[in-house]
Amino acid sequence: MKTLLMTLTAAGLLIGTGTAGSTLDGSPWSWDKDPGKSLTLTGPSGVVCRLNFDADEPKPWIHPLNTTDGRTLTWLSPPDHPWHWGLWFSWKYINHVNFWEMNRKTGRIAGRTTIRNAEIVQADREAGVVRMTLEYAPRDREGEPWMRETRTIRIGTPRPDGSYRIDWAMRCTALSDLELGRNPKPRRGYGGFSFRGAKGFFPVTMRGAGGRPGNDLFGQRAPWASASGPVDGKTAAVAIFDHPSNPDHPAHWFVRSRKIGDGQPYTFLNPALLYEEDRTLQAGETMDLIYGVLVVPHEAEDEVLEAEFVRFGRETEP
Repeated sequence: MKTLLMTLTAAGLLIGTGTAGSTLDGSPWSWDKDPGKSLTLTGPSGVVCRLNFDADEPKPWIHPLNTTDGRTLTWLSPPDHPWHWGLWFSWKYINHVNFWEMNRKTGRIAGRTTIRNAEIVQADREAGVVRMTLEYAPRDREGEPWMRETRTIRIGTPRPDGSYRIDWAMRCTALSDLELGRNPKPRRGYGGFSFRGAKGFFPVTMRGAGGRPGNDLFGQRAPWASASGPVDGKTAAVAIFDHPSNPDHPAHWFVRSRKIGDGQPYTFLNPALLYEEDRTLQAGETMDLIYGVLVVPHEAEDEVLEAEFVRFGRETEP
């Protein structure tokens, strides 16, 4: 089965061009490369998107995720859920060990996600691409990890309308028998690929494929879902695509858009792979996952998102 990396290689896109902080000739976009730490797309309004993959951090994430005119859509480590990393992927439990939440007193996570061999393999007029290996094991475990993952993240340069797409592809290989677990409440499993909306990106309207509104989207299946609303006085939208090849597609959606605690906005969008039940992998078994994210600096019509979902499925064909 081809991964996104293989698809990109076949298309001749992984060419490793560009230099740190260089502006691409004739393009308003540039890539700031900090090897082993981050890859940042910038434009006339400043930072557009930063992918963080520093091995000293708990896991990779994207923040800020901005519109091309500089408005921020993600929230990194909000006080209510400091383990929310903007746009990121995290398992909830592996073999009953928590890889999602940190201990608020120690700042440590029981499940350790180790970033290895992160490499910027493309930074040109078409896209920036980072390939990395991740290993999963309990924090106190020595020796062979429980699971190894190869991950390829492609950030496309913006289009004329200011929209851009991120493709996030993973191949997970079990090195021992695994149980991938969810939170214990029946039919309420969250975890996996997740988006936490910025404090200023609120209130939002959530919709799923077929026009299903947010309140009806929770727990329902849809191939894609979006959040749109005002940020800095203008509308923006984020859509997440669940690839047709993903297990249990179309995804169940775990969504939130409300104020919690002391009135902090809580916007959360998650195609919940483990929503209904846990999943097991036998030693040596692999599982491929591909997600897409479309950022739009204006209102996004359902017809446009549906067309982009079809394009995403075709361009990242497994």
